[in-house]
Amino acid sequence: MKKRNIGVLDYLTESLVNPLYQHDLYATYHLLAPALTNTEIQAIYVFDSQGALFHDGQMYPKNLGVAIQNTAVLDSVINRKKNYTAVDNHTLTIAKPILLGNMLLGGVSLELSLKQINNDIDQMSDIFLQENQQSLKSITLILLLAAIVLSFIGLLLSIFISNSLVRPIQALALHAKQIGKGKFDLVNSVQRNDEIGELAQSFNKMGKKLKARTEEITFLAYHDSLTSLPNRPMFIEHTSKLITNCLKTHQKFVVLFIDLDDFKMVNDNFGHKAGDHLLCEISERIKGHLTKNNMTPPHLDDALIARIGGDEFLICLPQIRVEKDINHFTQTLIRKIRAPITINTEQVIVAASVGIAKFPNDGKNAEELIKNADIAMFQAKKVGKNTFSYFTLEMDQHIKNRAKLERDLRKALVNLEQLELWYQPQFDLTNNTLCGAEALLRWNHPELGIIYPDQFISIAEETGLIIPMGDWIIQSACKQLKQWKSQLNGQPFHLALNMSARQIYQNNPTGIFKRMLKKYQIEAGNLHIEVTETLLMRDENEAKSMLNAIRELGVEVWLDDFGTGYSSLAYLRHFEVDGLKIDRSFILDIDRGIYDKALTSAIISIAHSLDIKVVAEGIEKQSHIDFLKQQQCHFGQGYFYAKAIPANEFSEQFLPNM
Repeated sequence: MKKRNIGVLDYLTESLVNPLYQHDLYATYHLLAPALTNTEIQAIYVFDSQGALFHDGQMYPKNLGVAIQNTAVLDSVINRKKNYTAVDNHTLTIAKPILLGNMLLGGVSLELSLKQINNDIDQMSDIFLQENQQSLKSITLILLLAAIVLSFIGLLLSIFISNSLVRPIQALALHAKQIGKGKFDLVNSVQRNDEIGELAQSFNKMGKKLKARTEEITFLAYHDSLTSLPNRPMFIEHTSKLITNCLKTHQKFVVLFIDLDDFKMVNDNFGHKAGDHLLCEISERIKGHLTKNNMTPPHLDDALIARIGGDEFLICLPQIRVEKDINHFTQTLIRKIRAPITINTEQVIVAASVGIAKFPNDGKNAEELIKNADIAMFQAKKVGKNTFSYFTLEMDQHIKNRAKLERDLRKALVNLEQLELWYQPQFDLTNNTLCGAEALLRWNHPELGIIYPDQFISIAEETGLIIPMGDWIIQSACKQLKQWKSQLNGQPFHLALNMSARQIYQNNPTGIFKRMLKKYQIEAGNLHIEVTETLLMRDENEAKSMLNAIRELGVEVWLDDFGTGYSSLAYLRHFEVDGLKIDRSFILDIDRGIYDKALTSAIISIAHSLDIKVVAEGIEKQSHIDFLKQQQCHFGQGYFYAKAIPANEFSEQFLPNM
């Protein structure tokens, strides 16, 4: 039983690398669901490197993020990066770490029910006991009769009974041991027409059934259940053998990592069944492309196709080594994938991004080649999707730097002293007085110094760290307002805070605003939040509901970077906002460009017509101020007044003058 399920465990730990690394709950669910159909498996737990539950195989995991209770599993898998096995009267538990190279991502634990095995043991014990009891009775009776009739006949009878009963039972016991060792093809030679003969036939049938189940589980462990293509473990095994041969022959080959672009939209629009149909069609197109290029089918030892995740495929190409041929092969493959596919009578088009890694330049082993091809694939997505990209050392360094920033950022959120709010003043253009400031986040890295948001906010967004970071910003801004309250002498003053999409859609920030305003005794009107048009595009109804709830608290909502989005006027009609912020790109060139002047004037006129305020950022010259005053712009900020500076410098430079 352990041998059978070790295969499943190996398959899961290999297949879960990408979903766990990318926090993809949907892909994880579809990897775990087939395994849970195995009646022996009563529970699967996937956990991250901190021991928190990442997935339990259910469509909607209930205890997501809760620490795994089995400390022995966590100690073995996370602390020592070792496999774990434990057995009690009812359960066999096996666990294994999930590794990306040498980096621990987490682990997976299988809890296997011993109920059926214990039942089988009990049933077999009963059968043996009954047979032994019956045999003993027969032997006793025969021996008594033989002793009465003739001791010699009794001796012959005892020998006969020994040969006819004990030896068959010994043969069955030996057969059971061989089955336990996995030798399911063996057939016992007991040929009888009694109960022992029936038992012998049952043993033979049991061996055949166990063989069939083992072969089925082995296929599942090395193949994708949807497309029947090889999976990640089989691809790694195949590529490792190819590397061994290539090291002897000094040959080269390439690995292609294929990821479908925007595949989630197919599932969302047509359902998961349609998505599965599309994946099967794509796999057939890839196989057809290899066959058309005179390559071996995917089940032979030459080229190999594998599906390793939801919409991810791998191709190993030993035959193509010249870059010109690789380019032609990949471009043609992308075109074939992009051909329309009919789903529910509708034509659907999906594109693909492909990353390419070469052996031996881009990796010395299979895992490294796959990882680097994956990195190259993300680069292809970054430059516009529906294309391909070769792996370079610069990409690898970028990924490592990003990973280090993510680790350091997690530490920074524990040691909050590394995070700082800097403030850029905003002035009332009608009387040139200070009216507020925009709070801008800075990360004072212990090694790299001050890091600006454009270098780490995207990481915080992707990892979910933006939520605790956003709560800290709100708390810090309220705390700072309270500290400045005595210096303001009752003068109107506000702080403008930038809000991210995750804060709006996932965190319900009204709660943190309520608590912080009450804790620091701050008027809600002293806080402004700035949101971008891109943020509003994601879910207009939910965004409108959340922003209205924030405005009901008294906190003002401003539309940031106005004029640079897709449909600014539509958002002004649909959302209630208190003001607009003109993007600095319009202000910087108003001295030279008549279009920028006209657009800036139009934005200010729109704000006046809607009876909302407007602030211009990017003011760097007196001429900018003169033009904005002429157009009756309310507020302004920019380097002309000051760059964003720490709180103590802001207090010394601006507040004493109020």
